[in-house]
Amino acid sequence: MGKSQNIVFGVNPILEKLKASADDISELLISNGSDRRALQLIRREAGRLGLRILSVDSKRLDQLAEGHQHQGVVAIVEPYRYSACICRFAPRDFNLHEIGMDIDPGWFDGPEKLRCSIANR
Repeated sequence: MGKSQNIVFGVNPILEKLKASADDISELLISNGSDRRALQLIRREAGRLGLRILSVDSKRLDQLAEGHQHQGVVAIVEPYRYSACICRFAPRDFNLHEIGMDIDPGWFDGPEKLRCSIANR
């Protein structure tokens, strides 16, 4: 596990992540030996979703959460992926340089449309 990983920790944030976007979770690390009801619920839901679940020492969770209160659970998540967007109704002479965007004139589709790209991270 590299330093550039994204993590989510804590019971409520992970429950929300499981509901909203569980596909982004690479693996779920749960403190071994813990019988907290909330952690059992997370383990059960993650198992139902087919996620990889690892039981680890709480010191490993402390390390991943960098000293923050992890409540016995940490999720390794995929980085946020940006995608292309279409900005509609931008006039052809709209000056994106004024707002700090560098735009290629070839991206214009017509007088009322402007395609803009957002780089993937």
